[in-house]
Amino acid sequence: MILDKEFDRDLVTYAFRYALTRYSYVPGLMQDKLDEIWTQLQDYDQQGILQEIKQHLDRASYCEVKDYNATETLDGWRCWREKKLTEMGKL
Repeated sequence: MILDKEFDRDLVTYAFRYALTRYSYVPGLMQDKLDEIWTQLQDYDQQGILQEIKQHLDRASYCEVKDYNATETLDGWRCWREKKLTEMGKL
């Protein structure tokens, strides 16, 4: 996928926000797609995505998550975020 318009970047943001709150296979698909297009995103898009993941994880930590799928999905986002921060030299 090549992002050639600002509209494309907006769609990625919307899809990411949808996937962030799902406890299914969707977050994994979104993480794969983000890996594919990460370097095409503007710095502020990258920072926004990483910040939204952090906020989502912080909110989830206040709740008792007993659902295995939810726990697995949260761990997946946590690992993906740490991987990106490491690649960017910010961790």
